[in-house]
Amino acid sequence: MIHAMIECKKERSGVYLYKGCHDPQTFKFIAGKVSSICVLDQELSPNITNLEKVIPLRIQQGAIQYIDKYFVVNSLIKERIGQIFPKLMDRVYSTGWPRFEISSRFPQSTDTKLSKTSSLPKNSFILFASDFGFSSIEDIDKIKTREEEYLRSINQDLDNASYIKTYIENNIIEYNETIKFLKEISLNPNIPPIVFRPHPSENIENWQKLFSGYNIILSREGDIASVMKDSACVLHRGSTTAVQAYLSNIHPIAFVPNELASRKNISNRISHIVSNSSDFLKIFKKIEEDSLQLSDSIKKDHDWLKLYKDPDYSPSQSIAKILSNVCKNSTALPSLSLRLYFKYLAVHFYAEVLNMILIRVRNPLRFKNKSKLNFPLIKSEVSKLNIDSEIKVKRVFNSIFLCEKA
Repeated sequence: MIHAMIECKKERSGVYLYKGCHDPQTFKFIAGKVSSICVLDQELSPNITNLEKVIPLRIQQGAIQYIDKYFVVNSLIKERIGQIFPKLMDRVYSTGWPRFEISSRFPQSTDTKLSKTSSLPKNSFILFASDFGFSSIEDIDKIKTREEEYLRSINQDLDNASYIKTYIENNIIEYNETIKFLKEISLNPNIPPIVFRPHPSENIENWQKLFSGYNIILSREGDIASVMKDSACVLHRGSTTAVQAYLSNIHPIAFVPNELASRKNISNRISHIVSNSSDFLKIFKKIEEDSLQLSDSIKKDHDWLKLYKDPDYSPSQSIAKILSNVCKNSTALPSLSLRLYFKYLAVHFYAEVLNMILIRVRNPLRFKNKSKLNFPLIKSEVSKLNIDSEIKVKRVFNSIFLCEKA
């Protein structure tokens, strides 16, 4: 989607901000269309315990020459990147974790299909956030092939190939144990419905077949932060969803079936740990009785996470300030929040650092007459931003519109 927008650009200008590092060929193409490339990497996080293995898989040596700014969530990650890629070090900025600034302070509407169709009152369900990246054993071969091709493309050594192979094998074991665990607790009459939220890369139909006949609801509707706020607790297996739950004063519970699944990451450190259904039932009973405190996190985690509850602490504002300096030569638009237009864009990324706006109509299906989803409608919406200029509108996809100053 974003690359289709870039292809429409007639001149080399603007700033490209992406959530990860592309391969050198893609960055070379983008560099020919924009004046600056910046990366906002929220996946390299305190949730990763083996940064030395993961960083070379996320950042390709040949791509470094195209990166102007690389934003990471803390100083440890910046330090590790500097050790592996010394030439990138002076372009790496430790700015905090915008994802959790948004989820803890600016939750989206809870008016989701989940609440409408399932009629689940607040605190009457358990949320399980899946992060396997696959939803059936058949998917594993595809993942292995994809990872092997990727390693060959970036000339990675066999050590990393072995690491990925072990990682996938452990995930298969954990996948089977997790399914068994969820089915078992869902059949317990003292446990409310489990809302299973698949990862975006997972096939929801595969999960539906696996859990057919169990008290498990499959849904990825709505923003996870808003769905989470209505849950009694959040089950996970080391996902960053645990951090979102912790910041929202909701109990995160980590399912750790064996030592192979025992991650020493921040998500597990701030969670109650269970290894079987009996453990879970004991914890959940205390949650229902309101006799359970949030898990005691180690001090460095607590001190760091409490920053996100401080209204004066703003990772996104720090990033926006740096981007403003990058974009001094860009055509300025009035300062305004783009949160309503981009689901995951940090709240304080102001339009003054952009010279174009990409608008996605969130629910085009509600326009029964498709002719109503047209340029005048988009122009009307953009006019609400009080931009003192004529706006050109170009349709990029069916419900994606590119708006530029004329």
